[in-house]
Amino acid sequence: EFRRVLFRSLVAKNKKSLLIRRNTVNPLSLRRPTPKDHFVVCLVILMHLMYPTACQNTFRLLACTQVGNGPKDWFLQADLEQPCWQGSHFVMVVAVCIPQILLYVIGFPLASGLMLFKNRHRLHNARTKYRWGMLYVGLKKSRYYWEIVVSARKAAIFSLSVIGSANTGLAVQTHLAMFVLMSSLIAHLIGRPYMKGWELLDNFEVSGLVVCFCMMFSGIVFYTETAPEWLRQFA
Repeated sequence: EFRRVLFRSLVAKNKKSLLIRRNTVNPLSLRRPTPKDHFVVCLVILMHLMYPTACQNTFRLLACTQVGNGPKDWFLQADLEQPCWQGSHFVMVVAVCIPQILLYVIGFPLASGLMLFKNRHRLHNARTKYRWGMLYVGLKKSRYYWEIVVSARKAAIFSLSVIGSANTGLAVQTHLAMFVLMSSLIAHLIGRPYMKGWELLDNFEVSGLVVCFCMMFSGIVFYTETAPEWLRQFA
């Protein structure tokens, strides 16, 4: 995720420097950023980098494992002495988990989408590009919202960590993760969100999804007892 952010920032900076050397740069892009501009862009980058960790920590509060056969034999994975959905865990879910889901998991993509939609006709404006360019630089004008799709994919993958923590639920988790990855890959290939000149980042995105899908498939083969030994060794 950090390499993805750094790559976008370096390419955008190099393209701007090239335009300045050619004297073809728009005068608005020479505008001196204000302290508010610096604050907004730092906040956007910080939230963008924190989003995966925030999702993971949020859904971890819902990760329970079954110890026994009774309906109340579910305990928090982070603390196996704490029963799930009872006492302090219920209070923690209501007071901490749900607000985090609304504020981080849903709030950040929603706020980003609203800001991009509000400025959709001013995406090439110097102030808009400096503040919010991290979210749409390199994307086609008709796909300015694609970072929201990527955020939805991240949230979906991390949410699967709460589905079936025991061995009986491992296959369900893996198949659902493969479904999310395949759906994301198909959506990316159909949408083709990156503009010409950003093929390298587009290739990174596609190859990353393919590698993750192959890893999930290898995990299924590795944990399948009826699979041939040579196939398990290969996985």
